[in-house]
Amino acid sequence: MTRREIREIIFMLLFQLEFHNEADVKQTLEQYMSANENSLPADSEAVTKLFSSLSESETQYIHAVFKGVNEKRDEIDSIIEKHAQEWSLERITKVDLAVLRYCIYELTYLSDTVPDSISINEAVELVKKYSTDKSRAFVNGVLAAYWKELKGNTTQI
Repeated sequence: MTRREIREIIFMLLFQLEFHNEADVKQTLEQYMSANENSLPADSEAVTKLFSSLSESETQYIHAVFKGVNEKRDEIDSIIEKHAQEWSLERITKVDLAVLRYCIYELTYLSDTVPDSISINEAVELVKKYSTDKSRAFVNGVLAAYWKELKGNTTQI
């Protein structure tokens, strides 16, 4: 499975968490699979295939990142609020919020394993796929502002 597909799974889980408020990673993963299989019959084969093709290490990675994002959620949310000028968390779409949380987690805690430019690009790609045209610029702007802060405003992506 590609890193992009794994990112998409994590995004989907984080997005579902917005509606279910479920902290248990394994249960949320199972709920996601079940909900998609039951509510999206046209996609159920693709969803089932996607989840059944996960290796043990990929499953562990997904669980670790999903759990990490949730453990650092308050910190991540304060970063989003700081860099989403004049936007409260309540105003940000659930899709954009899930993508921002995941990417900020990657930039903050996984930058030694995932290049920053790839994290930001992948976040924008997720938003292109699942959100609105305006969301691309918004998400890119928030992430670029945070990235510049992380790097001391002296480098370019």
